[in-house]
Amino acid sequence: MSFEFCGAPAPRGLRVDLRLPDGVDPRVVVAALPPGWRPLEPDAPPRARRIALFTEVEASGWDAALAALARRVDAAVLAAGAAPGGLDWRVRPLEGEAETAEEDGGCLRLGRFRVWPVMDHRPPPPGAIRLRTGWAFGSGRHPSTRAAAAALEWLADRGRVEGREVLDVGAGTGILAVLAVRMGAAAVTAVDTDPEAVALAAENLRLNGASARAEVRDVSLERLPAAAFDLATANLVPSVLVRLAPHIRRCLRPGGRLVAAGFTAPGARAVESALRRAGFSWEHTVAVAGWEGRVYAGAKGADTGLRGPGEEGA
Repeated sequence: MSFEFCGAPAPRGLRVDLRLPDGVDPRVVVAALPPGWRPLEPDAPPRARRIALFTEVEASGWDAALAALARRVDAAVLAAGAAPGGLDWRVRPLEGEAETAEEDGGCLRLGRFRVWPVMDHRPPPPGAIRLRTGWAFGSGRHPSTRAAAAALEWLADRGRVEGREVLDVGAGTGILAVLAVRMGAAAVTAVDTDPEAVALAAENLRLNGASARAEVRDVSLERLPAAAFDLATANLVPSVLVRLAPHIRRCLRPGGRLVAAGFTAPGARAVESALRRAGFSWEHTVAVAGWEGRVYAGAKGADTGLRGPGEEGA
């Protein structure tokens, strides 16, 4: 699968948007930043709940930079009397001119698909995916999204998407849900616990005529029925993938596939270990700019021991 930014340069760094817990002064977080990290808006008001940070580092150093940032921010939030679990992270490349190119109508190719920004008022190319972006992750520009899309297309080329029921974990903008519908999925359930992401993903499904076969729900995996899906996609940070691995496995039918993305090779070790413990086995890897999209198969007949609401033994 090939990827091409139409006239856009390669990412030159990393941007992190943080939504802070109530009562946490953003200046506390700024004061705790590790070397190399800076706020995009140094004079953010004390009551601001969102703060944008950036670092100019090559993609090979993103894992280490994010780990250092997470340690400092978690410690600062704890010292302020809040729980780090109340933080909401959004990570994307710092693309400089590439972000402007998207606003000016630059197209993005994802294999045989084109992504066209809704903010461009010109008519989109025939068959292009229309995508409205915002706070939610998934513009199609980040290498992790591109790797996830490539892994999903690898499955589609082998007849493992068409006619299947798909679960998209962490819907973001809904781009992977739209791709699954375009690849012939019979039904797609996209879930996210961020109401803004749910609204945005629903809008993108509507824009692409996918609402008849796809829905977006504000629900946790624990509330979904067991063995209800043939395939899951999860483009998430490693710590979240590790935590959700057994829940994703519970939602899949025996032998169901998982497309996992959101990590580079160093971060893949913890994900690989968690997925194996949950009963998954590796099938295929796609690498895009150092980020990986991996395909896993769930063991037939495996039981995670987890139960959802109303299930026997719950």
